[in-house]
Amino acid sequence: MRTRATTLSHAIPLLFLFGVFAAGSTYGYFIHSSEVFPYSALKEAKVAYDALRAVSRRKEPSSFLAYVPATVQRPSAAQVAAQQPDDWILVTGGPYEFLDECPRFGCLAWIVDRNGKVIHHWEADLDELWRDAAHEYVGKTGPTNFKWVGTHLLNDGSLLVAFHNDRAFPEGAGLAKFDRDGKLVWRSKHRYINHWFTLGPDGTIYAPGQSVLPTPARIGATRNEITCDSLKARTDHVAIVDPNGVVRERIDVLDLLVSNGYAGLVRLTRDECDPFHLNFVQYIDAQMASKLDGIEAGDLLISLRNIYTLLIFSPRTRTIKWLQTGRSIEQHSPRFLPDGSLVMFDNTGGDAELGSARILRERLGENAFSVVAPRRGVPLGIPFESDYAGHIDVGPDGDRLLVALATTGQIVEIDLASGKPLWRYRKIFSAAGYPGAASDEQRAVSVEAFGASYVDKQAFAPVFGYQ
Repeated sequence: MRTRATTLSHAIPLLFLFGVFAAGSTYGYFIHSSEVFPYSALKEAKVAYDALRAVSRRKEPSSFLAYVPATVQRPSAAQVAAQQPDDWILVTGGPYEFLDECPRFGCLAWIVDRNGKVIHHWEADLDELWRDAAHEYVGKTGPTNFKWVGTHLLNDGSLLVAFHNDRAFPEGAGLAKFDRDGKLVWRSKHRYINHWFTLGPDGTIYAPGQSVLPTPARIGATRNEITCDSLKARTDHVAIVDPNGVVRERIDVLDLLVSNGYAGLVRLTRDECDPFHLNFVQYIDAQMASKLDGIEAGDLLISLRNIYTLLIFSPRTRTIKWLQTGRSIEQHSPRFLPDGSLVMFDNTGGDAELGSARILRERLGENAFSVVAPRRGVPLGIPFESDYAGHIDVGPDGDRLLVALATTGQIVEIDLASGKPLWRYRKIFSAAGYPGAASDEQRAVSVEAFGASYVDKQAFAPVFGYQ
């Protein structure tokens, strides 16, 4: 009897624990299958935890690509064409890039001549820049978490920069302005501005912005929905920002498409957690507009990567005036040339044997198009690929293009007519002092190239005290 009683006394706690486990499992299954509270909270927590684990393993800055063997551990410039224009080039930097020039945090950007000589650079205190944003980026304000994509040089030598934070959701971290010496002038409190932007003639900034969209979310009045596995999607708007960093207006991309009768495009997205991925806003000035039928000064050209779409709309009437979808795949950086034709960086729509990326050229209203580069029989000397990002700047005479290839860390200048390379630049640096590098690291650091743009030497030489 005593043995049976003892066995029973031991069994009761085990039965109780089994019952709790069974009940918990049943309730967990019910939560998962019925998606009732606290399903949403648990799912969001898991997504956040998985993302945090992925990036927490990274010691290097977010713009890091690889350690590579190199005898020269500085950016290298190659003058491919015999004759070089007498202009300078602004190169977008990143955290802890070019420590030889900017030893504390790396360079925001720098200007080089055709030989690669540094004419001017900007370095900012990144700790100070994000100190007042600790409540927005809890545990994520370290300089290595941020990178910058869009940069714009102003006439007085100051610099506008669009920041990202790879550990944040959404990733957009906002705009900041720095004076000629790298001192912060202002930082936009509108955190979600990101990617590449352009300016109007009065200094107004037209930029991509991100917003959080709880899902499922209805697509207009239809029965269709955007449904993201993590429950919160990242959607987009065009931010119109005054020269002091204050947001004047936001134009929602989802509303713009639906109100113009393009709800069907939303259903074609490659990623319902990031349905549009607005990556560029081009302000169309009076000179551009004069070359384009039905387009007015002040209209905006935007690129929506995840639905393979370019469109032009009026920010005043919210009317879409031109739209094209499907010609490019995951495109970036559509830019108008002086003759009214349009070029764009087509990330993965090109010939795989030539690198998969290509530069397309076309005219609005015409079905024909051409490939500027790469062309068979016209080697560029570097792999022409960039699975993400990619930036084009048009030369002052419209006859050449500067192309930044993010995922190879290289910049190439291309002759528009022939597709031949004119100049190349590789972003490669010494690993000494680079976060994550071993103290005895002998290799160089290869980093992402997010942008390069032409600088008028004659106009800016006096600004930077260059003789």
